[in-house]
Amino acid sequence: PAIALVGDMWQPNDGPRGLLERVIIRLADRGIDRYAITTTEELEALPRLWGIDRRKLRVCPFHASFSEEDLREAAPPVAGHIFAGGNSNRDYRPLVEAARHLPEHQFILATNRLHQIVDPPPNVTAGPLPHEEFVRLMRSAAAVVVPVRQDLQRSSGQQTYLNAMLLKKPVIVNEVFGAHDHISSWQDGIIVDGTPESFAQALRWVLDPANAEIGRAQV
Repeated sequence: PAIALVGDMWQPNDGPRGLLERVIIRLADRGIDRYAITTTEELEALPRLWGIDRRKLRVCPFHASFSEEDLREAAPPVAGHIFAGGNSNRDYRPLVEAARHLPEHQFILATNRLHQIVDPPPNVTAGPLPHEEFVRLMRSAAAVVVPVRQDLQRSSGQQTYLNAMLLKKPVIVNEVFGAHDHISSWQDGIIVDGTPESFAQALRWVLDPANAEIGRAQV
Protein backbone atom coordinates (compact mmCIF):
# COMPACT_ATOMS: atom_id res chain seq x y z
CA PRO A 1 0.00 0.00 0.00
CA ALA A 2 1.04 3.59 -0.56
CA ILE A 3 1.89 5.37 2.70
CA ALA A 4 1.67 9.14 3.13
CA LEU A 5 2.84 10.76 6.37
CA VAL A 6 1.01 13.90 7.47
CA GLY A 7 1.60 15.65 10.78
CA ASP A 8 2.91 18.64 12.67
CA MET A 9 5.67 16.85 14.58
CA TRP A 10 8.43 18.36 12.46
CA GLN A 11 9.90 20.50 15.24
CA PRO A 12 12.83 18.38 16.51
CA ASN A 13 13.41 17.85 20.20
CA ASP A 14 16.80 18.24 21.88
CA GLY A 15 18.99 15.59 23.47
CA PRO A 16 18.41 11.80 23.43
CA ARG A 17 14.74 12.18 22.50
CA GLY A 18 15.68 14.15 19.40
CA LEU A 19 18.23 11.53 18.36
CA LEU A 20 15.66 8.75 18.80
CA GLU A 21 13.13 10.70 16.72
CA ARG A 22 15.60 11.01 13.86
CA VAL A 23 16.40 7.28 13.94
CA ILE A 24 12.69 6.40 13.87
CA ILE A 25 11.97 8.74 10.96
CA ARG A 26 14.90 7.43 8.92
CA LEU A 27 13.81 3.83 9.49
CA ALA A 28 10.20 4.67 8.64
CA ASP A 29 11.30 6.62 5.57
CA ARG A 30 12.05 3.34 3.77
CA GLY A 31 8.33 2.55 3.62
CA ILE A 32 6.94 6.06 3.16
CA ASP A 33 6.00 7.17 -0.35
CA ARG A 34 5.07 10.80 0.33
CA TYR A 35 5.28 13.42 3.06
CA ALA A 36 2.49 16.01 3.08
CA ILE A 37 3.78 19.32 4.43
CA THR A 38 2.11 22.72 4.67
CA THR A 39 4.82 25.27 3.76
CA THR A 40 7.39 25.81 1.03
CA GLU A 41 10.11 26.49 3.63
CA GLU A 42 9.78 22.91 4.85
CA LEU A 43 10.86 21.66 1.43
CA GLU A 44 14.39 22.67 2.41
CA ALA A 45 14.22 22.30 6.19
CA LEU A 46 12.82 18.77 6.50
CA PRO A 47 15.45 16.91 4.47
CA ARG A 48 18.15 18.74 6.43
CA LEU A 49 16.58 18.10 9.83
CA TRP A 50 15.38 14.52 9.33
CA GLY A 51 17.53 13.06 6.57
CA ILE A 52 14.57 12.24 4.32
CA ASP A 53 14.36 12.33 0.53
CA ARG A 54 13.23 15.76 -0.70
CA ARG A 55 11.63 14.15 -3.77
CA LYS A 56 9.00 12.60 -1.48
CA LEU A 57 7.75 15.96 -0.20
CA ARG A 58 4.53 17.58 -1.40
CA VAL A 59 3.22 20.95 -0.20
CA CYS A 60 -0.45 20.94 0.80
CA PRO A 61 -1.23 24.52 1.90
CA PHE A 62 -3.11 25.01 5.17
CA HIS A 63 -6.75 26.07 5.33
CA ALA A 64 -9.21 28.23 7.23
CA SER A 65 -11.35 26.24 9.65
CA PHE A 66 -14.33 28.41 10.58
CA SER A 67 -17.59 26.59 9.89
CA GLU A 68 -20.48 27.89 7.80
CA GLU A 69 -22.28 28.54 11.07
CA ASP A 70 -19.37 30.67 12.31
CA LEU A 71 -19.50 32.68 9.09
CA ARG A 72 -23.30 33.06 9.12
CA GLU A 73 -23.32 34.76 12.49
CA ALA A 74 -24.14 38.43 12.24
CA ALA A 75 -20.93 40.42 12.44
CA PRO A 76 -20.87 42.54 15.61
CA PRO A 77 -19.81 46.17 15.28
CA VAL A 78 -16.05 46.68 15.36
CA ALA A 79 -15.20 47.27 18.99
CA GLY A 80 -11.71 48.60 18.36
CA HIS A 81 -9.76 46.03 20.38
CA ILE A 82 -6.71 44.10 19.17
CA PHE A 83 -7.32 40.36 19.25
CA ALA A 84 -4.79 37.53 19.49
CA GLY A 85 -5.61 33.90 20.08
CA GLY A 86 -4.33 30.35 20.07
CA ASN A 87 -2.07 28.19 22.21
CA SER A 88 0.15 26.14 19.91
CA ASN A 89 3.71 27.52 19.66
CA ARG A 90 2.65 31.02 20.64
CA ASP A 91 4.88 33.62 22.27
CA TYR A 92 2.72 36.43 23.63
CA ARG A 93 5.53 38.26 25.42
CA PRO A 94 6.50 40.59 22.52
CA LEU A 95 2.82 41.47 21.96
CA VAL A 96 2.31 42.27 25.65
CA GLU A 97 5.34 44.57 25.49
CA ALA A 98 3.91 46.20 22.36
CA ALA A 99 0.67 46.81 24.28
CA ARG A 100 2.61 48.90 26.81
CA HIS A 101 3.41 51.30 23.96
CA LEU A 102 -0.26 51.50 22.92
CA PRO A 103 -2.06 52.16 26.24
CA GLU A 104 -5.05 53.72 24.47
CA HIS A 105 -5.97 50.36 22.84
CA GLN A 106 -7.44 47.26 24.49
CA PHE A 107 -5.70 43.92 23.82
CA ILE A 108 -7.63 40.65 24.25
CA LEU A 109 -5.52 37.46 24.26
CA ALA A 110 -7.51 34.24 23.99
CA THR A 111 -5.03 31.70 25.32
CA ASN A 112 -4.13 29.44 28.21
CA ARG A 113 -0.42 30.41 27.90
CA LEU A 114 -0.84 32.70 30.89
CA HIS A 115 2.63 31.94 32.26
CA GLN A 116 4.01 34.12 29.44
CA ILE A 117 2.00 37.13 30.57
CA VAL A 118 3.78 38.44 33.65
CA ASP A 119 2.74 41.81 35.08
CA PRO A 120 0.52 42.71 32.10
CA PRO A 121 -0.39 46.37 31.56
CA PRO A 122 -3.99 47.37 32.35
CA ASN A 123 -4.97 47.34 28.67
CA VAL A 124 -4.28 43.59 28.32
CA THR A 125 -6.87 40.92 29.14
CA ALA A 126 -5.88 37.26 28.79
CA GLY A 127 -7.47 33.85 29.35
CA PRO A 128 -9.01 30.86 27.57
CA LEU A 129 -12.33 31.40 25.79
CA PRO A 130 -15.08 29.13 24.43
CA HIS A 131 -15.16 28.84 20.66
CA GLU A 132 -18.22 31.07 20.18
CA GLU A 133 -16.64 33.90 22.18
CA PHE A 134 -13.34 33.43 20.35
CA VAL A 135 -15.12 33.88 17.01
CA ARG A 136 -17.16 36.85 18.25
CA LEU A 137 -14.11 38.71 19.54
CA MET A 138 -12.16 38.03 16.36
CA ARG A 139 -15.07 39.29 14.26
CA SER A 140 -15.37 42.51 16.25
CA ALA A 141 -11.61 43.21 16.42
CA ALA A 142 -9.93 46.16 14.73
CA ALA A 143 -6.89 43.93 14.05
CA VAL A 144 -5.79 40.35 14.67
CA VAL A 145 -2.22 39.50 15.71
CA VAL A 146 -0.69 36.01 15.62
CA PRO A 147 2.58 36.02 17.63
CA VAL A 148 4.37 32.73 16.94
CA ARG A 149 7.58 31.45 18.54
CA GLN A 150 10.64 32.58 16.60
CA ASP A 151 12.76 29.43 17.09
CA LEU A 152 10.57 26.99 15.14
CA GLN A 153 11.62 24.68 12.32
CA ARG A 154 7.99 24.05 11.43
CA SER A 155 4.88 26.06 10.66
CA SER A 156 2.33 27.23 13.20
CA GLY A 157 -0.50 29.72 13.51
CA GLN A 158 -1.91 29.42 9.98
CA GLN A 159 -5.37 28.35 11.12
CA THR A 160 -5.73 31.50 13.24
CA TYR A 161 -4.52 34.03 10.70
CA LEU A 162 -6.32 32.36 7.77
CA ASN A 163 -9.58 32.45 9.75
CA ALA A 164 -8.98 36.14 10.45
CA MET A 165 -8.23 36.79 6.77
CA LEU A 166 -11.45 34.98 5.87
CA LEU A 167 -13.24 37.53 8.05
CA LYS A 168 -11.37 40.31 6.19
CA LYS A 169 -9.54 41.44 9.31
CA PRO A 170 -6.20 43.25 9.20
CA VAL A 171 -3.75 40.49 10.15
CA ILE A 172 -0.26 40.89 11.64
CA VAL A 173 2.03 37.84 11.84
CA ASN A 174 5.71 37.59 12.68
CA GLU A 175 8.23 36.06 10.28
CA VAL A 176 7.74 32.27 10.58
CA PHE A 177 7.40 29.23 8.33
CA GLY A 178 4.33 29.51 6.13
CA ALA A 179 3.63 33.21 6.55
CA HIS A 180 4.80 34.13 3.04
CA ASP A 181 2.85 31.22 1.52
CA HIS A 182 -0.39 32.91 2.55
CA ILE A 183 0.37 36.61 3.08
CA SER A 184 1.75 39.22 0.69
CA SER A 185 3.06 41.63 3.29
CA TRP A 186 1.47 45.09 3.24
CA GLN A 187 -1.07 43.87 0.67
CA ASP A 188 -3.37 41.38 2.38
CA GLY A 189 -1.65 41.29 5.76
CA ILE A 190 1.52 42.44 7.49
CA ILE A 191 4.56 40.28 8.31
CA VAL A 192 6.85 41.73 10.99
CA ASP A 193 10.14 40.64 12.55
CA GLY A 194 8.55 39.67 15.86
CA THR A 195 10.00 42.36 18.12
CA PRO A 196 7.66 44.41 20.33
CA GLU A 197 8.58 47.48 18.28
CA SER A 198 7.61 45.78 15.00
CA PHE A 199 4.21 44.72 16.38
CA ALA A 200 3.60 48.22 17.75
CA GLN A 201 4.61 49.91 14.49
CA ALA A 202 2.31 47.69 12.40
CA LEU A 203 -0.59 48.19 14.80
CA ARG A 204 -0.16 51.96 14.74
CA TRP A 205 -0.41 51.87 10.95
CA VAL A 206 -3.47 49.60 10.94
CA LEU A 207 -5.25 51.63 13.63
CA ASP A 208 -4.51 55.02 12.05
CA PRO A 209 -7.83 56.30 10.60
CA ALA A 210 -5.87 57.80 7.72
CA ASN A 211 -5.07 54.26 6.51
CA ALA A 212 -8.57 52.83 6.89
CA GLU A 213 -9.52 53.10 3.21
CA ILE A 214 -6.20 51.62 2.09
CA GLY A 215 -6.64 48.71 4.49
CA ARG A 216 -10.18 47.99 3.29
CA ALA A 217 -9.06 48.03 -0.33
CA GLN A 218 -6.20 45.62 0.38
CA VAL A 219 -8.19 43.03 2.33
